[in-house]
Amino acid sequence: MNPFPLLRHWLKGIGKLRGFGIQSPWAYDFVRDVVAERKPYYKYVEIDKLAVDRRERKLCRFLLRTANFCQPATAFVDDSLPAAYADSLKAGCTNTRLVDNPQEARLLLLPVLSPHAKTALPHLPADSTLILFGINQSAATRQRWAEISTDNHSTTTFELWKTGIIFVQNRYQQQHYILNF
Repeated sequence: MNPFPLLRHWLKGIGKLRGFGIQSPWAYDFVRDVVAERKPYYKYVEIDKLAVDRRERKLCRFLLRTANFCQPATAFVDDSLPAAYADSLKAGCTNTRLVDNPQEARLLLLPVLSPHAKTALPHLPADSTLILFGINQSAATRQRWAEISTDNHSTTTFELWKTGIIFVQNRYQQQHYILNF
């Protein structure tokens, strides 16, 4: 594996490490309380049993914190993703209901090359969140991430090397953050 793309991403994200340099109060809170949170959470023991490896455990913990932060009423998890992701969402917000239609969801978990990734974004209501996995696996995934993250409907985006987060909010200007995760 070529280490240079990862090094380049890490160097781009070093300025926003732990939220430094982020002016938006809610984006700063998201980075500090969700992305860069290092304290133990109340459901980590349950979530750690579901994960297969260290990377999946880290993502499951992140999804638990994201669900706790966003408190979505409905969520859609693509069938190709591990089942532990859906369980992590439910652990983070017990009121979240998993739906089969991505157009009904407030929080969507999709692979970046999923057909729903591009088509769902224009139809998402305000205060929705789209989490895309595998955004830096190949040239095709990087291209798809670039298209989706610069779309007019995506307000705030966070790039976490292999995971991309898009917030749809009507009240903010478009912003893009590259973070180390």
